[in-house]
Amino acid sequence: MYKCIDPEEIHTANITRQEILDYYNEQYGLVEKDRDYARYVPDMVDRVLQEWNIYFLSHYSIFSEASTITGPRVGTCSKYIFSFNMIIDSSKKGCKSNQGLGKGIHKEGCSGSGGAHGGFGGIGSPERGGSIDGCTDTVSEPYYFGEEARYEGSGGAAGDKDRETGGSGGGIIWITAPEFMYPRGMQVYAEGGPGREKNYD
Repeated sequence: MYKCIDPEEIHTANITRQEILDYYNEQYGLVEKDRDYARYVPDMVDRVLQEWNIYFLSHYSIFSEASTITGPRVGTCSKYIFSFNMIIDSSKKGCKSNQGLGKGIHKEGCSGSGGAHGGFGGIGSPERGGSIDGCTDTVSEPYYFGEEARYEGSGGAAGDKDRETGGSGGGIIWITAPEFMYPRGMQVYAEGGPGREKNYD
């Protein structure tokens, strides 16, 4: 579940089970005739566990102090969120090298370009003696642009024969607090990783 409440639409101080179920079904485009349609909260469990490695959900409040959470997908939703010196980090935990909807592009004479997500991937640099002009078409297209994030960041392109040297994309962090959030000293990271070297004997 990527979104549990819309602050612009809430008309009551309470988040009900039905609101959570409605948002869940809407997120995945599920209707009553679908086999995966969630009628009860336990119906959501399999998909939430599959889509999110870590998910915190509270009807009232979440309090965190001096904690560190790492994972490819981290989601949290509560009416009130209080965070003191908390770190959430999904850096380099997205799609691996040469994977993802916006994976980097490799072109002869250019190093692999960066993977995309909400923005374009970085241009692959020219190999020795080449010109950057010949690599400008290696830009990967964003696949999340002005919409709710559904997938992790894509991996960068790999120039090696095994397609392993591209950097990994960043993961997803989704935090929703329809009433109030107090993020004192909170740090949130979802950076992509650099490519790596590989030598062949």
